[in-house]
Amino acid sequence: SWLRTFQEKLRKHIGLAPVLPIGRGFFQYSFGLIPRRCPVTIVLVGEPMDVPKLDNVTNEDIEEYHQKFTKHLIAMFEEQKYKYVEKPEEKKLVIE
Repeated sequence: SWLRTFQEKLRKHIGLAPVLPIGRGFFQYSFGLIPRRCPVTIVLVGEPMDVPKLDNVTNEDIEEYHQKFTKHLIAMFEEQKYKYVEKPEEKKLVIE
């Protein structure tokens, strides 16, 4: 969307992405800063990931477990998004 493009360009220039609070007002529901009413959903984490305690941790070890964690996180998101997200086919998890 144009808003996302604007946020990304501004983030590259100043280092922070602007957050535009969109909600409802005190006396009307069309615009404002108060969050809109929506149910709170609690998502429990998936299966545990085994990470051994290492005496000498190398950058390769960190990268290996970071990759494993990222794969597990994306798989869990893809599995759960159909329960909790509107239009799940259009949503994907991006980890930079």
